[in-house]
Amino acid sequence: MKKSSNQLIRNALALAVLASLATSCATGTVRMYSGRNLPPDEVAIIENRAKLLILSVDKSRLVEDTTIRGKYAKPRRIEVLPGTHEVIVALKLPRKAFGSVRWKAVHTQRIQERKLKVDVEAGHTYVTTQEIQTSPFFKWTPAIVDITEQ
Repeated sequence: MKKSSNQLIRNALALAVLASLATSCATGTVRMYSGRNLPPDEVAIIENRAKLLILSVDKSRLVEDTTIRGKYAKPRRIEVLPGTHEVIVALKLPRKAFGSVRWKAVHTQRIQERKLKVDVEAGHTYVTTQEIQTSPFFKWTPAIVDITEQ
């Protein structure tokens, strides 16, 4: 009897861990407003096509628990109300960005953050983009652009 209850507890714990991992790796749509769901023509949609690490929108954190293996939320789609918004994005730098560092023991910042201000209109769709330059120095330029047909 004791053996089967221990096995049941182990199975339940394993299922909970797997469900937690599955939901933390990819998130779908995040609504950055409260209340009822609004129709698409009343909100602006930001699609995260560049798969940026989006840390926050208007100081509301979108980050999963960053202390455990550096897991960040990477929402595919964010719905916001029309107006000006502040979006903070981050990039975990690749190792090749530190090729010119002479002493490897020197602490270097592996995550770069950028604050983006974006004015959005209702019914419009915006996408995240990024430009990465590796030579002669590493430079990362993220952006949010409007792709709505004019």
